[in-house]
Amino acid sequence: MSALVLVAIALITYVSRAAAVVLLPRPGPRFETVLSRIPAPIFASLATATLLADGGAPGSGPTLAAAAGALLLSPAARCCCA
Repeated sequence: MSALVLVAIALITYVSRAAAVVLLPRPGPRFETVLSRIPAPIFASLATATLLADGGAPGSGPTLAAAAGALLLSPAARCCCA
């Protein structure tokens, strides 16, 4: 995969997510209440499931590297490590 294709994919991803945050309405109070009551371990288990391949083996190198990069760049990770 060329660097230009990689940059294009990254830009499309970033712009689409930014547009969703800016253009979509805020969820209703009832939905926000439901989300606030979901325990953090459930979200963690969903994230962990995406890192595993068939049979529970670790995922591919690029998947694990992307997850590590996302974790390092997340605001929560900086808050806890500072």
